[in-house]
Amino acid sequence: MKNTRLIVKGGVISPGELREIVNMSLAQGLKAISFGSRQDIIFPENFVPAEVEKAGKHHFVLPDTNSGNNIV
Repeated sequence: MKNTRLIVKGGVISPGELREIVNMSLAQGLKAISFGSRQDIIFPENFVPAEVEKAGKHHFVLPDTNSGNNIV
């Protein structure tokens, strides 16, 4: 997998959290993000998550890494 994924805990995201994610995407020049069928948001392969302090509450899965199940 070459896309970066953001795991959405329980499949629920607040409007404020979604806005943070959109702002991160816009800051990197992305025009679109995709919503996956497994409670995740999918970014294109050139996406780099923000600094740790900004991305700390978000669980990003980088390309070619494994993640645990998204079960709450």
